[in-house]
Amino acid sequence: MIGVHNDVTVQKYNEEKLLKRTDELKAILDSSLSGIMAFENFYDKNGEIIDFIFTMSNKEACKIAKLSEEQLLGKRLSKVLSGNFKPLDSLGGKTLFDIYKEVVLTGESKSLEFYFEGDGIKDWFRNKAVKFNHGFVCTFEVVTQEKLFQEKLEKKVKEEVEKQNKQEKILIQQSKMAAMGEMIGAIAHNWRQPLNTVSLLCLALTTKFDNSKLDKNYLNKWIEKINKQVNFMSQTIDDFKNFYKPKEEFKEIFLKEVILKVASLVNFEFKINNIQIKVDIHPSISFICLENQLQQAIINILINAKEAIINRNIKNGIILISAKRKNSSIELLIQDNGGGVENEEILKSMFEPYFTTKLQSHGTGIGLYMTKIIIEQNLGGKIKVKNLNDGLIFKIKLPILVI
Repeated sequence: MIGVHNDVTVQKYNEEKLLKRTDELKAILDSSLSGIMAFENFYDKNGEIIDFIFTMSNKEACKIAKLSEEQLLGKRLSKVLSGNFKPLDSLGGKTLFDIYKEVVLTGESKSLEFYFEGDGIKDWFRNKAVKFNHGFVCTFEVVTQEKLFQEKLEKKVKEEVEKQNKQEKILIQQSKMAAMGEMIGAIAHNWRQPLNTVSLLCLALTTKFDNSKLDKNYLNKWIEKINKQVNFMSQTIDDFKNFYKPKEEFKEIFLKEVILKVASLVNFEFKINNIQIKVDIHPSISFICLENQLQQAIINILINAKEAIINRNIKNGIILISAKRKNSSIELLIQDNGGGVENEEILKSMFEPYFTTKLQSHGTGIGLYMTKIIIEQNLGGKIKVKNLNDGLIFKIKLPILVI
């Protein structure tokens, strides 16, 4: 009998060390809060990858898949979790298998977020697949609660935005109604004198007729005067109607013409309160704008200035409107002598909705808020206000748009 003896102490030590490390690695993987799975490629006879085989699955992965480690290891992915081979809407119609195969073939890792329904699973997942040897490793976690919270938050934000938009529409309507009251008052004042004139002209015609001194030339002359007054009244109505058009498009405007038109609409009301509007704008300044909205914004500022001057009992009220062209913008300045605002905090709050400081001589509730909305949101400009000398100055910066 011949015997051979070999010392395998080192070999056994290395085997035990490797087994210990394997156990440690397994314990580390099982302690992960994310699911972790490893796969090897499964080829057909032509060398094409047609499936993957489970080689490792930690406890969290088994829990999510609702399968034991024994039910997974060595099994083909298509036989155990066939949902990986079905197109998913959340992945643009791609299958998870297609994406995993792409990871293996290109070596580029993929991070995904998708909704998986099948194999007894209905959840949103976030995962990452990384190529490893002849296969890939996939880490994943269930994010259904996170998605539900996100959807709930998005719905809430959408509702709040819609609510805000609805509120702004109400504010716009209220602002227009307030301005409309001022405009109707202006029309009434503008019409009173022409109506009186027409009445006197008609009386003069009657007198001439009664005295038998009415001839054709005299009649034509008086009719021309009457038509002049009627045309003035008609123009007033047109200005009022155009100002409140529900829809309008951007068009080229000449700023001085717009300002003078606004001034003429409120001129009578300002005159009876001894308030003078001075306009210092070069006739050539023009730009692309929403004319009616700009008019509304300016009227709101003028009304604000008028109230300040009246409340402070200023005997000779002055509102100076000037403008200059600066590179790609127009700078419009509206300055009054209504006493200004002493409190800086109040000054900073003047453009807030429903803010009013009538007791401090300035503020019209929603007027200045809507002015800011019009200038900054609708016209793409900027508006600021500050104290200057004995009143306030509004600085409006409007972009020079090109159609």
